[in-house]
Amino acid sequence: MPTIPKVYARLALMQAVFVIYAVLFAGTWIKIHIPFGNSGPLAYLVRDYGFLLLLLPTAWGLWAVVAAQRAGLDEDRHLTLLLIGWIVTAFLFFVACIATTSAARGGALTDLPTRTSVKRLPDAR
Repeated sequence: MPTIPKVYARLALMQAVFVIYAVLFAGTWIKIHIPFGNSGPLAYLVRDYGFLLLLLPTAWGLWAVVAAQRAGLDEDRHLTLLLIGWIVTAFLFFVACIATTSAARGGALTDLPTRTSVKRLPDAR
């Protein structure tokens, strides 16, 4: 029976940590911004449904273990499994960063101030 590299377990654990980080920190920042009511919509989605993102590391981990056991673990298969694992990790890291930034900024990331949104103070003469 071939051994499964521990790197698969570590990569799946890192993916799960990114999901937990995204859910907890987005929820925390939304709680901080509640009086202002201006967190971005992605932050609310991650807070409410982010636990479903845990399906990605679980599915990838199971797939990697089954694929490594079934066909034997040659170098090409190992590199393919790791590449797909790192792509999933990068996606989850991106979602975690964007959700936290969206909650902390207090608005969507595309909301930039415009010239018409800046109010001028009346001249004190």
